[in-house]
Amino acid sequence: MKPANSAMQALTRRLLAHEAGENPTVDALADAAERAFDKLRLYLSKILGADGFHVLLRRAATLAQADFPWLKSVPAQSDGFLKGLAAAARASGAITDAEAIEGIFAVPAHFLRLLEEFIGQDLSLSLLQGIWPEVDVLPQFDPDRDVDPAISQRGGKLGEEETTR
Repeated sequence: MKPANSAMQALTRRLLAHEAGENPTVDALADAAERAFDKLRLYLSKILGADGFHVLLRRAATLAQADFPWLKSVPAQSDGFLKGLAAAARASGAITDAEAIEGIFAVPAHFLRLLEEFIGQDLSLSLLQGIWPEVDVLPQFDPDRDVDPAISQRGGKLGEEETTR
């Protein structure tokens, strides 16, 4: 399965940074991820059902475990909770704080990508904005990264027709 796209990774970072506040330690980010999943569970279970939410959470956790094996000790619980991220990171012992933080980001990033694939980007972003009205969930446009290379190579502008045949 493909990894979370850069827009969903960036959104995950914004959401967890918002939840963690001004203390982006492993423990704070792990707590933030667990709170974020609790908010997602409460909101999305009304739409997807408890089982639908749990299936997405379980799949996201499984996908993240492929890159971060220490996450295998943090199963998605049957009630839709994900608990123990910080304890699992500490218990693994062989990872750095940076690796732990990337693993913590991986589960919600995969979850948001799966949600986007399941219900579409527009509806996903609308639902996320409802959960976090104080966070800008819209994808951030970076012209240095997001411009179509074919347009850049032609030197054309959006909407211009090619005149050579």
